[in-house]
Amino acid sequence: MQDRIPVLIYHGFYRQEDEISEVPSAERRYSLPVAQFAQHVERLASLHYSVCSVEKASGSRAVAFTFDDGHISNYTCVWPILVERGFTGTFFIVADWVGGANRIDAFQLREMSSSGMSIGSHGLTHTGLAGLPEAVMDRELRVSKERLEQLLGTEVATLALPRGLMDRRVLERARVAGYRRICTSNAGLMRGGFAVPRLSVTSFTGVDVIEGYARRDALLIGRTRAAQAARLGVKRLIGVRNYETLCRKVLGTP
Repeated sequence: MQDRIPVLIYHGFYRQEDEISEVPSAERRYSLPVAQFAQHVERLASLHYSVCSVEKASGSRAVAFTFDDGHISNYTCVWPILVERGFTGTFFIVADWVGGANRIDAFQLREMSSSGMSIGSHGLTHTGLAGLPEAVMDRELRVSKERLEQLLGTEVATLALPRGLMDRRVLERARVAGYRRICTSNAGLMRGGFAVPRLSVTSFTGVDVIEGYARRDALLIGRTRAAQAARLGVKRLIGVRNYETLCRKVLGTP
């Protein structure tokens, strides 16, 4: 029977509360205090789960950690915590953002890769792929992969879909570009297929929820999938920008 493995999505992190003001308002719910991330790691370690990259995830005690967008805090805050515990993760990098403001640079990426971290592509420009003309889509897929491989000197075989946008053409063109695995934003457990579901972690995700994901709690994951479906329905109904504005009003964030 194929292992069912939770794959978690993280983004950026901050140490001081005043740092959150520098994060675009639409992204703030995905930015976590470093202390909160450390609690997640400590809880899983205390329960003898193995935190690993999505490429190496195997077995009933595996929990895969993925990090999207290549924020500098992934290097300064997350990487040391993982290394200290002997854990790994997969870091999805936007090729055009390498070395940009508040982003990981080439030297840091090579350092992380050499320590056992996996590096994947998050597209060339972070443009949603679904609906793009084929030539533009192919460039996003192929050039980002080639550029990261040249930078690292290793194969880059895993893609995380920018903005989570996917259709059948995206899957087909990703295979042609040489990817062996695509990480989506669809909630669920990884079962070994080409398209990998992931479970999003936000600043509102408590440590007990992380433990529930690690335990493969069917009820919890079912609720997560239902909540995601509801959010997508609202986004389609009122539009992404109006949805983000609504979230900020409900959550009381700027």
